[in-house]
Amino acid sequence: MRVFHLPLTCRNPLALAGGGSQNVHAIIDASGTWNDAAQATSIQRMAAAGITMNSTVGITAELQRDWKNPTGAELAGLYSDLAIPFYGTLIALRS
Repeated sequence: MRVFHLPLTCRNPLALAGGGSQNVHAIIDASGTWNDAAQATSIQRMAAAGITMNSTVGITAELQRDWKNPTGAELAGLYSDLAIPFYGTLIALRS
């Protein structure tokens, strides 16, 4: 899997990396753009090239693979503190 974190203005070259034997993911919520039209156009181009659209939480969960791995508790804490506020409640209910 190849993961790219680039500004939207730099993402058009990603279209060249899509398809084939590569599994390319673009992290859309990390783009830093405030221009909805630019983001929508870039997403359409990348999707047409076979690139998988993803989010920061989605890609980090996928890279974690198994929450029992040593980094699982740390990543869950980051989710709770920074990305998904209610995640801390879910963790507390499981404990």
